[in-house]
Amino acid sequence: MTENLNENLRSLLIKLSAVRVTLTDAEQSLLDQLILGSEAEVKAQALKFQAPDEVKMTGADEVKAQALKFQAPDEVKMTGADEVKAQALKFQAPDEVKMTGA
Repeated sequence: MTENLNENLRSLLIKLSAVRVTLTDAEQSLLDQLILGSEAEVKAQALKFQAPDEVKMTGADEVKAQALKFQAPDEVKMTGADEVKAQALKFQAPDEVKMTGA
């Protein structure tokens, strides 16, 4: 069944392509709308997607930002004396939580 369906679909596409070549631009547009949907949808499908790694940076600030290297949290250098002291403290979990207040 699937093989027969694929053959029929392939045959239909070949015939539609042959007919489409003989049509004017307006007729081709109308055929596309009938088969695929709205004209906006047909135009959207014709657009080529540009993958993120292909994006070109144009602004100087953007280029500088892309050139910065990310520093992972375990590589962060503490500079303030208070921060260094805070990082050196060991966390002690309370054995019991004391409830206060009314």
